Amino acid sequence: MSIFDRLLKKAYGDAEGPLGYPMHSEAAKELEQTIAGLDTDCKSYIEENGTDGIVRLKVVPTTFELLEGERADVSLINTDSIDRDKEIVMPSGGDWKSFTKSGGPVTFAHKYGELPVGRAAWVKRVKEPVDGWLAKTIYKAKPEGWDGDWFPDAVFSFVQEGMRGKSVGFIPTKGHRPNEVDLKADARMAEVGWIIDKWVGLEYAVTPIQSNPDAVTIQVSKMRQKGIVVPDIILDEMGLAIPLGIDFKIVDPKQEDTPKPDDVEGTEEPKEEPKAEPKAVPKKSVIITVNGKPIGKDRKMALKPQEVETLDTKSTKEADKPEEVLTQSEMVAEMTKRMRVATAPKGSLSPARVTKRIIDRMCGRV
Repeated sequence: MSIFDRLLKKAYGDAEGPLGYPMHSEAAKELEQTIAGLDTDCKSYIEENGTDGIVRLKVVPTTFELLEGERADVSLINTDSIDRDKEIVMPSGGDWKSFTKSGGPVTFAHKYGELPVGRAAWVKRVKEPVDGWLAKTIYKAKPEGWDGDWFPDAVFSFVQEGMRGKSVGFIPTKGHRPNEVDLKADARMAEVGWIIDKWVGLEYAVTPIQSNPDAVTIQVSKMRQKGIVVPDIILDEMGLAIPLGIDFKIVDPKQEDTPKPDDVEGTEEPKEEPKAEPKAVPKKSVIITVNGKPIGKDRKMALKPQEVETLDTKSTKEADKPEEVLTQSEMVAEMTKRMRVATAPKGSLSPARVTKRIIDRMCGRV
């Protein structure tokens, strides 16, 4: 077993639950008994609305607070409001014992193949400002001696900038259609198709909801400036593809490499050469860089700008060839060509994934 697998087991539990995701063995046994005792209505509801035996609802908390001095937030993860499927998950019937017994791991978008981004310090029932369940999420700090990027840092940075969504996973254990008694007690019930009276809360996750692409791009740029790497898993969940280098810079390698007179000891002031008559020549090629790496032909993806000029001197055969770098217009033409290939009839990629694939190819990652 690898170190990463051992960390996953420690974080989520020592057993695989009856629904296929990890949890502590004691909680898994209780969950197995709960599932075995479900009535026909609840089983039908799960089959219609659930995924792999569990129902998940995304919410934007009406109450959300970042705790000053802590890597933590406090937010409502369930209320008695009508959800977008015209259903009510009654807070009074919630049971979070299985979740807390498993240590309360909090994932990003229910990704159990990744380490949890934090844990729930507590989950408790409240009636003010609304009836619901309030949870405190503590985002894990980078352990001392950890080598490499730390996924929870990226998630917490997004939370600080407004990613407040939570997604709750549960199993309904008792429910009914609204009746006359419900309608008399609460006029809202006329719009409701199903009332979940009792349920077992198994998980909640931090999740992006209705992400603003422009705001995300700005936030990613800020994070990179601080040295925080944004994993692809976060951008994929948001349906976005952002290149490694957001700020594009055009560099002329000759200007980069030619030393100034003051930089070289013992050199005399260069004499002014007579200006040559202008000739009708094609537009000079430039190297377009992303984070200091040029975007050019595939064989030069890993080169630094100052290395491009010396490349052709490596062999006599290549010395006579002109430098194969792309102008801005040539790069646009190349991207257009690759877009057509990626969106061919036999392809079925979303626009976001098509864009990401093209950028990956242009940057030499595939």
